[in-house]
Parts: sequence; C-alpha cells; structure tokens
Amino acid sequence: ARSDTALATISNPAGLTHTNAGNGIFYLEYFGTFGQEYRDSLGNDSIVDNPRAAILGGAIAARLGEESNWVVGLGASAQGGVGYGYESLQTTAGNADELSALFGIFRIAPSLGWQVTEQLSLGASINFNISQAEQKVLPNTAIAPSASDPDGFAGLDIAELSGLSITYRLGVTYDYSKKLTLAASFSNRTPLKLENGKGTVNFSGLGKVNYDDVSIRGLSLATELGVGLNYQMTDRFSVAADVTWFDWSRAFRRTRLQLNHSDNPSAPRVIKATTPNQFRDQIAVSIGGEYRWSEALSLRGGTAYGRNPIPSEALTPLFGVNSEYHAAAGFVYTFAKVWNFHGGVFYVFPVAQKYENKDLPLGKVG
Repeated sequence: ARSDTALATISNPAGLTHTNAGNGIFYLEYFGTFGQEYRDSLGNDSIVDNPRAAILGGAIAARLGEESNWVVGLGASAQGGVGYGYESLQTTAGNADELSALFGIFRIAPSLGWQVTEQLSLGASINFNISQAEQKVLPNTAIAPSASDPDGFAGLDIAELSGLSITYRLGVTYDYSKKLTLAASFSNRTPLKLENGKGTVNFSGLGKVNYDDVSIRGLSLATELGVGLNYQMTDRFSVAADVTWFDWSRAFRRTRLQLNHSDNPSAPRVIKATTPNQFRDQIAVSIGGEYRWSEALSLRGGTAYGRNPIPSEALTPLFGVNSEYHAAAGFVYTFAKVWNFHGGVFYVFPVAQKYENKDLPLGKVG
C-alpha cells in the first residue's frame, strides 16, 4: 500500500501523486540462493551452481507544473541470469550432465498519475518487457527407446530465445484520513515471447542435430490483483499490509516447445513438445513497518506468506521456486530532498518438497 516514491511506476502508479515535485530513485538488488539442493537415489546431492543474481533499476517522477494534478514517471529495470543450474548430475545413462535454465528480462515503464481530488488518485503504466532465455536439459545424454523406456531420451540445448511483450498496470489510492491510506492495483496476464532461438537435440544413433527458429510458448506474467493499506501510527512510525492474488493457474498452464528446420535429413524436421505445468493460484499476504529515524533515514522491516504455487506433480529441479515464508529488513536514505537510496536484505525460509522425475533420466527423489 505504500507507494509514495518514483518506484510507484512499478507497484502502483497512483502513488506517483504522493511524491515530491520531483523524485528519483536508483537501486541495485543483489541476492543469492543458498541451500537450494537437489537429491535423488543416484547419489546426486547438489546445490545450484549459479546462486547469485542482480537487478539494476531506477525511476524518476515529476509533476507537470507546481499546481498540476498530473505526475509523470518512468521506470526501468534489468534482471539477468536468474534461474537454476546444476553442472554435473548423474543420470541413469551412467554419465554426468548439466541441467540448467536461465532467464533475463529488461523492462521500461512509462506511467501517469492523476490526483482526482485531495483524497483520491488514479494511475496507469505500460511495461515494455524484453525477455531472454536459455536452457540445457542433459544435452550430452542420449538414451535409445527400449521395452522399459519406450520413449527413450534426447538431450536438449536451446539458447538465444527472446521477444517483446507488453503489460499494463492500473492503480488507485484513497486517503481515508490523514493517517490511513487505502490502495489497490491490477495488472494483466502477459504471455512472454521467447522465439527466434537456436537449439541442439542429442538423438541416440544420430548424435547432435541442430535446429533454428526455436520457440517456447505458454509462459506468462500472472494476472495480479492487490489491495492494501498504510496507517501512520505516530509521526515516526507507520505500518502497511497487502493482500495480492496471482493467477498462476492460467499463466503457467502448459509449456509448448517447438524446434524447426533440422540440419540432418535423418532427424525429424520439426519437433513439438507440450508439458503440463498445473500451477495453482496464489494469495500472498504481507505486513511491514517503517520507522523514520531522522529526516534523511528510514528503517523498514516486514514478513510475507504465499502458498507455494507449484504442486509436486509439476516440480522439477528447474522449477524449484517453492518458497512460502519470507522476511525482509532494509532502509531508505534521502538526499538532496528528491533522491532516494534503498538497501535491504531478504530471507526465504527453507521448504522441502518430494516429487517424481517422470521425464528426466535422473534418480528417484525422496
């Protein structure tokens, strides 16, 4: 519910009207995935090989005239190398191979806030998302079909997938009193375009065959609907709470992979594969507080819970984002009255989940 800086371009664009005449924010988020492990009956006991990633971003906001009720904003962020990777997993073929999936996105978001009355504000933003992805699914492993395994297995290596998608976000804030602010925001489901990639398939008997015009469809940013409040308990201390619904069941219903134009006439010219994801919707609840230590420094802390959206039937070592409980602490430092510097730490409480490797030549889990 608290959106009173230029970062409102990302969370709730109606909050732009609560900023100063001009406001700018730059931030660098550096985070690590520690303790994320994969274990199975083949003796694999590995932690992810790429535990660190970073998000770089910023936002600016400005009122269109001293007496204007309109505020414009522009936000941008770049996130790269996010995902899971295991460089050496033992397979049922007797070899060690790599399993990884990395995803990156660059986002720019022009936005507009309108102070309708002294209490009510509305806002809207458009997010232009440029996505990139690559994936390695045991690329050096090839298993011929047999009576016990009629499908066999062909390793896969795809890269250079990218595309542009557009998301819109709507927001509203209402100052019920000098102490209490109510807010709501909505963003649409946005299919991510990942296409024009290149791929290599490792067939038993044929070896590695190259493909171009590779695409992945069926991955989306979920529809988001959130409501929240911010209450100024004292001059220095305020609390905020939010409830957000994520429509993951439609955003990750199924994934469709297609590879075209093989360079080996003995291999399939086109490969199409569909994977059901079976994600479930999620309701996330968060509560936090902010204490104004001085005119320049504010301290923040909070906690959140959201049910794991990935059921055991859809879980794989690459879809290991099964967190539920979170805690965070941080600060905001203001200088020159209009610039903010944000810092903080974020902790995800560990969760154990058992599942079956139905499509991968790996060991049994649990």
